[in-house]
Amino acid sequence: MPDPDEKPDQTPSDAPLNKELELCANCGAALSKDEWCPIITDTDTDGNLVIRSFCDEACKAAWSDGDISGNRNG
Repeated sequence: MPDPDEKPDQTPSDAPLNKELELCANCGAALSKDEWCPIITDTDTDGNLVIRSFCDEACKAAWSDGDISGNRNG
């Protein structure tokens, strides 16, 4: 009998999709799925892990600067 507390393995084909990874977290530009994008791991207000993707290092830095100064709205 399987352990009810054990979580099933997820492979990329059955893992849930994170729609936020399709757009730059700073400027909202569409991201290519065929190119590397810089990311930041963050937590939301409930303490859940969030992965934020950016179109380039400049957008990643701008988002981080806004986060530190408290001017970011997202």
